[in-house]
Amino acid sequence: MSDHGQEQVTDPDDPLVAELAERQYVWRLRHRYADARSGREAARTLVLELLPASRLLRTPVGFVWLGPDGEHTPVYDVRALDPGDPVAIAGLRDVASRVAGSRLGTSVWPGEPSREAFVADGTFRLTAATMRLDVAGPVPGEELAARAKLVPMTDAEVTTYRDGAVATYARSRVEAGESAELAMKTSVASFDEMLPEGRPGTGHHLFHLSHEGEVAGIVWVCLRWPAQAWVYDVEVDPDRRGRGLGAAAMVHAARWTRSRGVPWLGLNVFGPNAHARSLYERLGYVLEEEHLDRPPSTDAP
Repeated sequence: MSDHGQEQVTDPDDPLVAELAERQYVWRLRHRYADARSGREAARTLVLELLPASRLLRTPVGFVWLGPDGEHTPVYDVRALDPGDPVAIAGLRDVASRVAGSRLGTSVWPGEPSREAFVADGTFRLTAATMRLDVAGPVPGEELAARAKLVPMTDAEVTTYRDGAVATYARSRVEAGESAELAMKTSVASFDEMLPEGRPGTGHHLFHLSHEGEVAGIVWVCLRWPAQAWVYDVEVDPDRRGRGLGAAAMVHAARWTRSRGVPWLGLNVFGPNAHARSLYERLGYVLEEEHLDRPPSTDAP
């Protein structure tokens, strides 16, 4: 054991690593793969990829798994042997704060008591939420699709969209608490990967939202995992808002996903965007994960 009674685990065959993989599967990945075996294999692969550059710390009261330091230090996972013990939770939070070289960022899986307790001290703020929709059956609000239709973008239109979307995405990340420098760097890297040279990457599909014969917005959907597609962007032109076109766009994304034989559709919504989150909830989306960070003013010294 090292200081604060913690031991760093690096052996991929340690039972704790198997526990991490099972937790990733149960709480994050099981809706993204068509069968449990594939999901568990993906979860173990993910853990093994992250492990060498991370710090998996076993303590007498549980464990904390920290990612590399950067603008923030991600808490990949945390579990207390007794999640109802506030002293144990405070101890794990203290270990994370002392070891991390920067402010903490983490996520909460609804219903998972250790992660919920870890952020319950009032020092963390919501930055984003991951939500999902079951599209295997009827899509909630399906009648709204009649208000608009989807028209695939040409490569030239994708290039034009990308040029503006990089800055828009960076601004959203800044509003969620990220620095302007990191937000722009992350945005550029993301779009370079997803829309290389201004063309859709594998699985990515971009559409114009057409209303009364004119372009009214965009819809971007990706077949990201075997059992779950992903909404990367939905926009309605400012002069056409208030007509239910945002809801229509989301219904079209759900129907498109279902037509591909994919049972789930997921998305991220930034924390400050309460209006969008409320819309998704009305359309049947359920919360999968909330992402939080601890602002610098509340970080432990």
